[in-house]
Amino acid sequence: MTPIHSFRSPELSTKTGITSVNKDGCCAFLQDITVGLPKIYSKCDILYSEPSWLRGYDIFKARAGEVVGTFQEYLLSISRIIRDSKIPVILLCGKQSLKKFPPHTSELPVMLNGYGETAYAWGIDISRYAVRTNEDLLGLLAWSYDCVGDFSCGYGVAGRIFREHGKKFVMSDINEKCITYISEWLHNE
Repeated sequence: MTPIHSFRSPELSTKTGITSVNKDGCCAFLQDITVGLPKIYSKCDILYSEPSWLRGYDIFKARAGEVVGTFQEYLLSISRIIRDSKIPVILLCGKQSLKKFPPHTSELPVMLNGYGETAYAWGIDISRYAVRTNEDLLGLLAWSYDCVGDFSCGYGVAGRIFREHGKKFVMSDINEKCITYISEWLHNE
């Protein structure tokens, strides 16, 4: 099971040194989305992410070291991603963040790290899905989609679940430790 990279829990004591990894059509790399979403995400047929809440953003920035964007710039980048996306987008995010995004088309309550949260969707109706957790939702999505994109991937839960279903992923995060961790599990599976 992939651990959760949460502001509520301590960071793993994994090493650093890896900024990108590729294996069997799956990739993860170091990227701050406030400078834009790389073109490699165009190979995805769904975007799923659990972006930072306001309360956790400075914690994630401190863990990552030098990061370009502010929380408002981060939200603006995500808003552009949603607006410009030609594929479905699903985000588990806080209600303050949601105010900065285009109107969503559906929503679904799910448990995330033991907390009741909400998944919001654009371009897909998730309201009728019978799932309990974020991992259940990802497992269901992996039945219908071939490649998930996650631009705030943490330790790579979305990619791991898609990979377990024989699917692919494109993931990025601002924290080199997260990419190093993903590289380790991807090469040791």
